[in-house]
This record gives sequence, C-alpha cells and structure tokens, in this order.
Amino acid sequence: MTWKYAIILVSKDGDEEVCELVELHSNSAFKKANISSIEDLFLAYQDVEKDGINRDFYNSGTFRREYNCDSLEWTLMWKKFDQYDINDIDELYTIFGGD
Repeated sequence: MTWKYAIILVSKDGDEEVCELVELHSNSAFKKANISSIEDLFLAYQDVEKDGINRDFYNSGTFRREYNCDSLEWTLMWKKFDQYDINDIDELYTIFGGD
C-alpha cells in the first residue's frame, strides 16, 4: 500500500468520537485528505467503508489541533506515546498531518 483514505479517531467527547478524513501512508503517517473530484470522494468512501474507523493512532499516541486564524486552516499533530517524556509537555507534539 502506498496510501489510502482513512477515517482516524482523534478525540472523544463523552460518547461522541471525533474523527478526521486523512490520506494514510503505510499505516504510520497521515496527511489531510485532498478531495478534489467526485472520483476522489468515491475512493474515500470505498476505503472508509472497507476499513471503518482507524483507532491505531488514538490508541498509541496523542493529538493536538492548531488553527491559523489568518488563513482559517488547521494542522493536526500527533505524537506516539513512547516518543516523549510525559513530564515534558512543550516537546509533546510532532507534525505528521495538515497543510
């Protein structure tokens, strides 16, 4: 697999699961999905229908979302649990997704 579309779980708010549509690369990295045609949308639908919600990133790391107020764009950041010292909150996140 070079890449496919996926819905990844990024947070939980009570019983509600908050997910993002991404392009998943080798099950270890992702970037914001780029849907620019009906064909892309259909491919995303097929991948997500087949695989369901990907919980691997949520279960093995932590997410943070940062917004740029000027451009109204967001960057989703993820850091694997074993790659940081729990006491060093400033060094917690590494960018793997977003624009």
